[in-house]
Amino acid sequence: INAEYMGKEEADKQALEQQRLDEASRLAALQKQEREMLEIRKQPLKKYLMENVIPVMTKGLIEVCEVRPDDPIDYLAEWLFRHNPQIDDDVA
Repeated sequence: INAEYMGKEEADKQALEQQRLDEASRLAALQKQEREMLEIRKQPLKKYLMENVIPVMTKGLIEVCEVRPDDPIDYLAEWLFRHNPQIDDDVA
C-alpha cells in the first residue's frame, strides 16, 4: 500500500509540474503576443511624434540651453506657444 501511495504521489507531483510548465508556456506566449501588438500599435504615434513634436521640441530645448532663463520650463512653454507650426501654417 505504501509503494502504491508513493507512486500516486509521484504521479500527482509530475502532473502538477507539467501543469505549471504548460501555464508558464501559455503566459509567455500571451506576453509575446501582447508585445508584438503594442509594437504595431505604437508605430503611428511614434511617426507623428518624430515628424511633428520632436523637431519643434528640440529647437525649443536648444533655445533654452542657449538663453539659460531663470525659469526654463516657463520659457520653453512660451517658446513653444510662439513657435507653434500649426498656428504659423494657419496664419500664413
